[in-house]
Amino acid sequence: MVVNKTGRILIKEGDRPSSESGYSTGTIIIVFLTLTFLLGACSSYEATVERQEELRYESVMVQPSWKYQERTAQKFILPAIGAAAGAVYGSQTEFTYEGETFEGSENAAIWAGLGLLGGVVLNNVITNRQSRSHRAFNMSQDEEWLKSWNRATGSDYLIREEARNNALVLVPRARVMAIRQDYKKLEDDLTQARPSTNYGALQDWKRKLSEEYSILPPSEVRYIEELIAENEVKVASADLEVQLTTIEEMEPTYSTITTLLRLSRDLGTVYHRADAESQQRFNKQVQNKISTVLTEILPAEEQKVERVSRLMQGIEELNVLLKDFNRRYGMLRDHNLVDAVYEQFHNNKEEILIANAQQIVSQIDGATSIDQLETLETRYFMAIRSDGGEVSDLRSRLSQREEAIIAAERQKRIAAQSAAQRRAQAALAAENAALAAENAKLTPNSLSTNGLLNETLMTKMYRGEFSDINLERDDMRFAVLYSAYLKSFAQQCGSYLPDDKIEMTREVCNQWMVTRNGWGVETSRSCTGWRTISTDLFADRDMYRAKVELEVLQTSDTFRHAIGMMSADDPLASTLNLVGDVTTLQKDMNTLVRQNACDSPSLMRFQDNLRLFALSKQPKRLTGNTFDSAVVNPPPGTLFEDQNYTELLEDLVYDQSKSWVMNQYLRGSVSNVSVASRDALGRPTKIEAQYVYNGFNNQSRGSVTLTFDDGWPECLYFFDNPVACRTPNRKIVDAYANGAY
Repeated sequence: MVVNKTGRILIKEGDRPSSESGYSTGTIIIVFLTLTFLLGACSSYEATVERQEELRYESVMVQPSWKYQERTAQKFILPAIGAAAGAVYGSQTEFTYEGETFEGSENAAIWAGLGLLGGVVLNNVITNRQSRSHRAFNMSQDEEWLKSWNRATGSDYLIREEARNNALVLVPRARVMAIRQDYKKLEDDLTQARPSTNYGALQDWKRKLSEEYSILPPSEVRYIEELIAENEVKVASADLEVQLTTIEEMEPTYSTITTLLRLSRDLGTVYHRADAESQQRFNKQVQNKISTVLTEILPAEEQKVERVSRLMQGIEELNVLLKDFNRRYGMLRDHNLVDAVYEQFHNNKEEILIANAQQIVSQIDGATSIDQLETLETRYFMAIRSDGGEVSDLRSRLSQREEAIIAAERQKRIAAQSAAQRRAQAALAAENAALAAENAKLTPNSLSTNGLLNETLMTKMYRGEFSDINLERDDMRFAVLYSAYLKSFAQQCGSYLPDDKIEMTREVCNQWMVTRNGWGVETSRSCTGWRTISTDLFADRDMYRAKVELEVLQTSDTFRHAIGMMSADDPLASTLNLVGDVTTLQKDMNTLVRQNACDSPSLMRFQDNLRLFALSKQPKRLTGNTFDSAVVNPPPGTLFEDQNYTELLEDLVYDQSKSWVMNQYLRGSVSNVSVASRDALGRPTKIEAQYVYNGFNNQSRGSVTLTFDDGWPECLYFFDNPVACRTPNRKIVDAYANGAY
């Protein structure tokens, strides 16, 4: 082998080593390439996680992944192989460079360096290729991955379950093994005829299986749950049997009785889960022990009763003893030994009653109230069992006196109510007289409504025909109508207002929350602050109070009105119609005030009825007297009689439900109706009830309160808006006034 002047190595044919003298060049190259291939095939991937979440009870959820990891030793393997292969090759060849020949160890060193350099280059090529490669994780590799991950992290986890999205739930091996040891002991114990495990421990196991023991594989959890379920009756029965010995050893004292009576309750599930035979033995043991204890302690109670004096003063002493005996032994009243003591109370008390019958009769006859009679009944007839003989006569005397007192109280009540009714009738007569005087100045056509688009509505309001008006006081249009009248009257008839007139105000926004987009363009604004300003307009004080009440009602119903409009068949048309109605009503009010004299009786009647309608009161009718109802206002000498308030509220609530937006009333569901308060005439002033409706949470229960004014149904208050007075349907109210319910 020679090296020419260009630095190239020239190997002469005669310089090549023979196969007999060493490794051939081809052999060395094949070996080198083979080792290189094998090293590249042994890719170095280590387990890692893309995401890890800590779970309860030391378990974790991981998203497994494989990551290429270059090993430190791998960096030197290929260079070492290259150097060795070069050294072997160089030791068997020679080459000449610029006339100088290299052979032996010198040539081996040269070729070892070249092999080292080649190994470094190949190592970098292989490393770059492997680092760019990706090994996807799948569930079939979970055990392989876990071994690698445990080794890399120094952990010792087991796979509890395969979760979704190629995730694994891992639990500590040591914790799982400790739990397995525990439940193996439990399993061995439960196979015994009389397990040492008690029922409480079993329940503790059930709790732990849903908590810290839930790290066991699901199949093992189910196995333990089934094991516990199969042995609950056996363990509960064994626990109950243990109580038999405890009961037998109890002392014969009163505290033992209370302990025994509480025992079944305290044992709770243990008692009810035990088998029927164990329960029977337990019950028998408890009853026998109670009888034994009663036999020991009741004679002392009998002696107390026997020592009581048979004179009149003995009554109170007997009553005190009886109350104490009831407190201590009332729960055992059916026991024959306890019943015998009650019989002794009866006999001794009956002797005293018979001996002092005349004195007791005098006390009964002298009673002047039901409360006094109830006191006498408790004092003399407590613990009395029979009604025969003289004791029966005493009871009859007390009942007769009770009836007499009730009759006398009824007469007093009738007299008091009659006086109240006469006053009410006198007030009603005065109202009718005043109304008649007003009506004398009016005719059905006194109010000029010509040219009004809502002429029929204004005429019925003027005449007091509220039942025929197809508009509710909580309707937004009525609020607009009312405000429009006040404004029109103030503008056109301000000088006719009373001296105590009140200035009308309005609210204006003085603070806005503005939203802008990225270009600074305003996209929305909402008011966050209000200021009250003067209108320079005044109103009648009573009329203005009614306006304020309407505004409160409207405010509480804003959401209902908005949803009602938007749930219409054509929400936009509904909104436009409402605006149109507002404009029409305002024009009508201006025209009405302009066409009628400011102080005319007809305009004043319209104003009065407008206010009464706003307050849900009875109207001033143009024809006839104020609607007088003998049902609502019974004549003197008779008592008010209740109607069927369940049916009344059923009709009223159903009528109201037709305007509900979200909920649907369940027809016929009104229940638990009660009269909460009454007036001096015995008429209800407030009735409360419940009903059922279907809402967002399926079927639910609501409540409603109906209030009355002078005996007339006035307002319905529902639980979801308790400040809003809903006007009862006026036709239903008229039917009630005529006794239809």
